[in-house]
Amino acid sequence: MKRSITFSAFLVLACLLAGPGAAFANTYDNVGDVSASDNSQAPGTTNTALGDGSRAGTLALATDSTAIGSQAMAIGNQSTAVGSGAMAGGVGIASATAVGRVATASANNASAYGIGSIASAANASAYGASSVATGEGSVAVGFLSFARGPGDVAIGLNARTTAHYSVAVGQNSLASGTESVALGESASAIATKSVALGAGSTTGVRDMTASVGAPGYERQITNVENATQPTDAVNLRQLRGGVEEAKFYTQLTAGEVNRQIRHDLRETQKGAYQGIAAVVALVGCAHTPREGKSTVNFGAGYYGSQAAVAASAAHRSRNGRFIYSGMIGVPVTMVDGANIAAGGGIGFDF
Repeated sequence: MKRSITFSAFLVLACLLAGPGAAFANTYDNVGDVSASDNSQAPGTTNTALGDGSRAGTLALATDSTAIGSQAMAIGNQSTAVGSGAMAGGVGIASATAVGRVATASANNASAYGIGSIASAANASAYGASSVATGEGSVAVGFLSFARGPGDVAIGLNARTTAHYSVAVGQNSLASGTESVALGESASAIATKSVALGAGSTTGVRDMTASVGAPGYERQITNVENATQPTDAVNLRQLRGGVEEAKFYTQLTAGEVNRQIRHDLRETQKGAYQGIAAVVALVGCAHTPREGKSTVNFGAGYYGSQAAVAASAAHRSRNGRFIYSGMIGVPVTMVDGANIAAGGGIGFDF
């Protein structure tokens, strides 16, 4: 810096000694460029290079670039490199900014701030020492943060994203699944479109999942409203209500089934008793006529609170060797013809 001030003072003194005519008699190229300190160069248009070995512009192709610091290089148009060994831009690259020792911004509109920071894709930004943003439009914030894919965001010490459009926030967080999100210290979202919430949470390998913990380190989700849609989460209050409702309907259904079974058993028993009563009634009206005669008989029976009536008719041949008979028993409480007992026969004496 001392040499730069001395050199500038020497130029002013030389112009004064040469006189007014000499001061404006010469034509200078690259008007507006500034180069200061040993070995600094500003060969482009409206460029600034400050520091030993710094370089702004290349082959007069870059404009409005600035390089400040030893070995700093601002090669692209409207690029800025600040810091020892900082490099901003490249051939055909514009508006790159690198601030910090050996910081590198090597793509259009890339920004790298911090010692050793790297922004190597268009519109990428790296903030923090050794931070790296290599995906288009990606952002890395924090020491050793790394945003690899396009649209990735990594924030925190050693936060890392290694897929596309993923987000990792928190120290040592990792989002390695496409469009995944990891929030919290050491949280990891490694499946596609998965979400890990909270320190140490992990999604595992299942896609489209959300995790709030890890095996052995589970968390409760509190203050959950009752579900209203088929895909909503159900809280314990709602679950218990559903269980009670299911229990009520189960008991109601079981009661109905039990009553139906009892009813069916009673009807079966009733039918059996009616049949027995009809048989009893038939036995009571079974009489055999004399030779050449006919007989009609009536009977009644009762069993198990069920009653029945019966009628029979019979005829005996003149020679007494053949008997023709028929009979029917009907329960008193007969419904739809059920439980009617009927019979007929032919007898032969020898």
